[in-house]
Parts: sequence; C-alpha cells; structure tokens
Amino acid sequence: MSGEKGLSRIAGFPVRFLMRSYRHLATVRTEKRLPAGPDTIDLLLYASLNLVPIVALFFVPFSWQGIVALLGMNIVGIIGSEVADHRYFSHRPFKTSRWGEYFLAFCSGIVFQDSLFHWATDHKAHHRFSDNQDEYADRDPHNSTKGFFHSFCGWLLMRSPHRDDLNAKRQRGRGLYEDRLLNMLQFLPFLWLCLFGILTGLYFFGGWTAIVYGIVGLIVLPSLDMFLVNSVGHGHGPGWLHTRDYDNGDRSTNVALLGFIGSGVGWHNNHHAFPWSARSGLERWQLDKAWLIIRCMEYCGIVRDVRQPTEEQKRLKKDKAMAKTTGTERSEA
Repeated sequence: MSGEKGLSRIAGFPVRFLMRSYRHLATVRTEKRLPAGPDTIDLLLYASLNLVPIVALFFVPFSWQGIVALLGMNIVGIIGSEVADHRYFSHRPFKTSRWGEYFLAFCSGIVFQDSLFHWATDHKAHHRFSDNQDEYADRDPHNSTKGFFHSFCGWLLMRSPHRDDLNAKRQRGRGLYEDRLLNMLQFLPFLWLCLFGILTGLYFFGGWTAIVYGIVGLIVLPSLDMFLVNSVGHGHGPGWLHTRDYDNGDRSTNVALLGFIGSGVGWHNNHHAFPWSARSGLERWQLDKAWLIIRCMEYCGIVRDVRQPTEEQKRLKKDKAMAKTTGTERSEA
C-alpha cells in the first residue's frame, strides 16, 4: 500500500510542479516587491511579440493563405483578449460551463496579454478608479490623465505598487487566483508549446507568410486594440474621433474608427456606461465583432444567459447625461 502511495506521489509531482511554477510566474512581481522602475522582462516580451512580427511583414511575400491565417487567428485573438479577458473574466456578462471557461482561459493565454488573473484585476481597478486625478489616481493602472504614452503602453512597462498589490488583487479576482486548472492553462511553458504547435500548423498551411500574418492577427492586432482603447478611447487624439452618448464620470468615449476596425471595444463610452453588458456596440450600426462571436457561441450552446441593456435602460442613462449637461450649461450662464 505504501508503495502505491509512493508511485502516486511520484506520478502527481509534475502536475504539482507545474501548478506551483505558474503561481510563481503569475505573482513574481508582487511577492518579490521589486523597486519602482522599468520592467525589463515585460518590455522584452511585448517588444518581441508585437514589434518583431510587424517588422517581419516587410520580409515575407504576400499570399492569400497569409490573409486567411490573419483573419482566422484574429478571431481567436478577439476571443482571447476581448471575449475572455475583458468581457467574461472581468465583467461576467454571460455564463458558461466549466469546459467553456477553460476554453476561454486557453484563448486568453495564447494572446499573451499577461495572465487572466492580472488582466481582469487590473481592469476592475480601472473601472473603479477610472481617470481619477486625486489621491487615487495611481490606482487606475492606465490612467489617461497621465498622458498618451502612459495609457497606451507605458503603464505595462513600469512597476507600480498599486498594480503589484497581490492582496488587493485577490479580493478583486473572485476566485481566479485559487482555480488551479484555470491557472494551469495560463502556465507560460505550456502556452509557448501551444504557440509552437500553432506556428507549425500555419507553416504547413502557408509557409512563413502564414506564420507572420497569423501572429499579427493572434497577438499584435488584439494588443493594439487594447493599447488604443486605453488611450484614444479615453480622450487622446483629435476631437472629431470622439463621441459620448453617456456621462460616466470619466473620459471614456466612443471611437467609431476603432470600433469598426477593431474587436468592438472601441465603443468604450458605451462599455463604461454598461460594463456588465456582453455587447459594447449598443446601436444597430455599431459593429461589434466580439458581440457577434458571443452570439455564435450562444447559438452553439457554449454560453448562456447573455446580458445586454434594454432600450429603456439606455434611454434613462442618456436622459440622465442630458439633464446633467443642461444643468451645467445653465449654471455657467
């Protein structure tokens, strides 16, 4: 009997090792309490995953297989970044099974935008302290009042005591940190291995062109989408880019250009008005690719109980914003 227990412990060691390794990887910056300053590891990671594929585009020939790879991988990228990290794990606007949750966690991992635990908890802090300029300004990870570069990508490349506060993140994480299998799907060596498998498949499909175009669709475009909405979607850029249907007490705006060419996160003023909604493009003409994917997943039975605001809720929110604007104009007069 003792021999069986010994074999069981030996067989289970790799799984325990992987889980503990992930915990270390996901929380290394919080547990070591590294000094404030540039985060060299993140700088190298984001540069290699985002800049190298863009440069590589100029060194591979054009092919239709590459375009197919870009579009196909971009769908996976939107699922990982916008549907999984942003809408589901941060706001829970729909329900899914455990297997559906694991599928979303896997897609989240292979877009390489940090672990979903950090992604979701950073985003919750952003909504709670969005664009504050008082003593809580540092609690919004990508506070747009600190300038374009900071909100675009600078916040990712610098260590922050608030962003690295593990205890606060555990409270906001709602069990994400404790879910072992969910975390294991975010284990970096496993994700690199999966990425290698994807790249191998792309190579056999369309050579180096398919690899480069596929990585652009899977990693670069979703990252650029997030970088732009954190900066341009919070007031940076020329005024003609921005519209505001709702007064949310922050700088969030709808950016139609980003909404149409991106995942749908460009309808950012709508999202801040109804963060619990699975749909950000609230008007019929507002293209929201992530919403279309969620609808397809609902049709296939992968997700259920999908939430979005009613016409009455939207009207009341708009009336409240209009009344506030009118009151401000009268007081100024």
